[in-house]
Amino acid sequence: MPYIDVNGVELYVEIEGEGPPLLLIHGNGGNVSQMRKDREWLSRSFKTIAYDCRGHGRSEKPASYTLQDHIDDALALLDELGVGIAGVIGVSGGSYIAQGLAAAEPDRVTKLVLVVPRSHGAKSATRLFWERHAAETAGFSEAERMKFFMERVFSPAFVRRTDPRTLMELVRPEPALTPEETAAANRALERLDLRPALGRITAPTLVISGRLDGLNPPKLGRETASLIPNAQFVEMPNSGHGPSFEEPEAFAELVGRFLKS
Repeated sequence: MPYIDVNGVELYVEIEGEGPPLLLIHGNGGNVSQMRKDREWLSRSFKTIAYDCRGHGRSEKPASYTLQDHIDDALALLDELGVGIAGVIGVSGGSYIAQGLAAAEPDRVTKLVLVVPRSHGAKSATRLFWERHAAETAGFSEAERMKFFMERVFSPAFVRRTDPRTLMELVRPEPALTPEETAAANRALERLDLRPALGRITAPTLVISGRLDGLNPPKLGRETASLIPNAQFVEMPNSGHGPSFEEPEAFAELVGRFLKS
């Protein structure tokens, strides 16, 4: 370690803490660095397993892959680590992988946390965002595009109080993906539709959305929760697409209480 060969692809893996295993799956275009602050408190009670999904971070980057590849990788990683059952937290694009994993092998998931999820969509949430706002952002510089994006994806209060460099690290963590790698990551999420499988999930499930989320708005999280038999839905009032860093104390209290219940 920290690299494990899974389904012919080397995945970068970080493991911390002792206790029941807890698999952490980052969002589309992200990597393990986005979940490090949460792992600080989660690792006090759990053995956290965080990894860069294929095509992301420090993991191997095939030219093409699918959501099913991501799901198969998550299950194979647990197998390689000798983990029979685990809790799972998936954030944004990682929540799609988590949904697929929990539906494919329901007996292996003890608790499921889906953060800012959706369960269907023709394209990745980021691509859909830019298509919706194409006319407004025509002619924008890259800096202007990122400012526009952050002000609509996160809560205005969070954007105002956060250093621009920190915001950029949250949106595009190092090592950043190239345009070609970003395109491959987005293609993997095209024609997403997990709805027919969600009824197979048996794990107690917590679905969290941010009221101000401009990527995966609360109605999509609420819909996802309604399709999972044993799910509860919580809308965080002062968050956008990043509840864990927009409302960190409330998020930690909510998720910690659920995982230990």
